[in-house]
Amino acid sequence: MRYARILKNDVLPYGAIGRHLFENMISYNNLEFAGRTQEEKMIILRPHHLLCTQGYSGKGYSDDFVENMDKIVDYLRNNEDAKIMLKFGDDDLCSRCPNMDDKKLCRTEEKVRRFDEKTVKYFNLCEKEYNYRQITEYIDENMSEEMLKDICDGCSWYAISRCRANIVRKK
Repeated sequence: MRYARILKNDVLPYGAIGRHLFENMISYNNLEFAGRTQEEKMIILRPHHLLCTQGYSGKGYSDDFVENMDKIVDYLRNNEDAKIMLKFGDDDLCSRCPNMDDKKLCRTEEKVRRFDEKTVKYFNLCEKEYNYRQITEYIDENMSEEMLKDICDGCSWYAISRCRANIVRKK
């Protein structure tokens, strides 16, 4: 599996990551990493979710989705050294979304893929490991209101989220 090989060769060993999390009183038990090896225990995000995690304000598609989003967003926002694996496809937020079907395909995949493609294009992102805080600061520093509106065109959460306030207007 390509993902596991990348992690074994390019990512901090689990021991360092695990020590960091426990030193900061964060437990893997609070996040779901079903089916992953110890080395793979980092948050997986698709590109446009780098924006959603910043604009999130406690609303979501279902109680289950909100519970998962709360845990992930809290972890990412409150841990300077939080690492994420950027993946061009479904991620840890998608895992509890009611729009995912039995085959792990999003019912709105075309729209979601468009959000991802625009995010990748504007910020020259690659499928790889990032420090969450560093990559979101880079995005925020380079984001304009026009870019955010273009990326999020068609998003049902755009009008009611904190994206503009948390990303564009904090400059």
